[in-house]
Amino acid sequence: RTGAACISGVAPSTWAGYCAAPATPFNAYFSLDEAAVRTLLRWLIGEGMHGYAIAGTTGEWTALEAWERRRLFEIAREEIPADIPLLGGCSATSVAETLRHIDACKALGFDGALLTIPPYVRPGDREIVAFYREAGRRGGFPLVAYNWPSGTGRDIDAALFERIAEIDEVVAIKNSTADLAGFVATLRALRDRVRVFGIMPGDVGLGLMRTI
Repeated sequence: RTGAACISGVAPSTWAGYCAAPATPFNAYFSLDEAAVRTLLRWLIGEGMHGYAIAGTTGEWTALEAWERRRLFEIAREEIPADIPLLGGCSATSVAETLRHIDACKALGFDGALLTIPPYVRPGDREIVAFYREAGRRGGFPLVAYNWPSGTGRDIDAALFERIAEIDEVVAIKNSTADLAGFVATLRALRDRVRVFGIMPGDVGLGLMRTI
């Protein structure tokens, strides 16, 4: 799984710890506030974050124009040191737009793409696997398959994640399910094959990681 992460040299096998998913600051005219983005990223860097996921759910990708997301990616690449994992949120309502965002991340030297299935359409299992396969086909760029049930209307279970994890470019999973048993099942099934993120490091999360 490390062979896919040759874009900027941070292998997925080293991804661990606190990965910040920064909010995206906007100005009073509802446009990207570039100065505030830089201020926020510099503060997070000073706090010692272990990785970054830009334009994810809390990054409000749904509120960004395509050019704004590209500009946000550019600013993040300028500010975040190259030896810290940097992921770009590439989720979109269409496959074509998703692929364009992946291309932008690759061109800027990101370490991977964070990717939910397209929201609203509620694809079936076969369509979900085909979606991640098509995203990976763009050239061996590392993908983080992101389960976001509240936004997509689908909760990806362990069996489906096992099929997704067979795709070479899928190197990690972000499982934001509310189903703790489902999270544990996925972690048990795939922890030796891909990186699995999602449980917060509170009492439940730490206890879970110690016992599995």
